[in-house]
Amino acid sequence: MLQPLGNKESNRVRVLVGMPTKEARGGINACEMPFIEALKRYGIEVSEEIYSYDDKPAHPAQRVARVLRTARRLRRRIRAERFDIIHLNTSFDLKAILRDVTVVFLLGGGQARIFLKFHGSDAHLLQKRHSLLGLVI
Repeated sequence: MLQPLGNKESNRVRVLVGMPTKEARGGINACEMPFIEALKRYGIEVSEEIYSYDDKPAHPAQRVARVLRTARRLRRRIRAERFDIIHLNTSFDLKAILRDVTVVFLLGGGQARIFLKFHGSDAHLLQKRHSLLGLVI
């Protein structure tokens, strides 16, 4: 059974869940809420943080800046509050994987365990010969 990582405020396991904005396409908003409610019923303390954004077209430089802002915001939150698990929703999509590798790298080697939950998209992405992707996965 998962034990808290020395959280002095509580004996409860604390999870920070990275969620998309309410406007984001896809089923993450629909499927994660029942999951979060189930965790709470089991006595797990769950907090949410906006982690991914709607799919409005954006210049690559804007996307990179947004990823860096998100990573900094998550890092500040993780340093200010103790979490046992950081749960990030991702997908088999090149942009999502690159975003998540960047964020995980920038979060650093804190005590919290990082859990990446993959949702469906391009399952064949892992079969493609993409040199950058091969390095990250």
